[in-house]
Amino acid sequence: MSSIPVVIFPHCSWEQFPYQKLAAVLQTVRPVYYVTGSAPEPVSWPEALQAVTVDDVPAIFNQPALVIVTHPYWVRTVAALRPHRSENEGYSQSVPASTGVRFLQFI
Repeated sequence: MSSIPVVIFPHCSWEQFPYQKLAAVLQTVRPVYYVTGSAPEPVSWPEALQAVTVDDVPAIFNQPALVIVTHPYWVRTVAALRPHRSENEGYSQSVPASTGVRFLQFI
C-alpha cells in the first residue's frame, strides 16, 4: 500500500457522496480519509475508509497527501493547511495549466 494518503473534503454526507466508487478504488492502494464537519457521521463506513474531523486533518499532513476537494466551502480550510504546489514531480505526464488541475504537497 502506498504511504501517500488521500484526504477527501466532501460536499455532502458519505451516504450521498457520488464518488464512493472512486474512494473504494483508492482505498485498495492507499489510506483514504473522509473529512466531516464535526463528529464522524453514524453511518456504516467501508472498512478501509477512515472518517476524520477537521481537527484531525493536520495530523495527517506530516507527509505528502493527495487531496480531493468537492466543494468550495473547504478551500479556505485546505489553504490554511499551507499546501506546497508540486511541479508534477513524480508524474509521468504533465498536466496543462489550463485544466485547473494542480498537484499539492502538504509538508
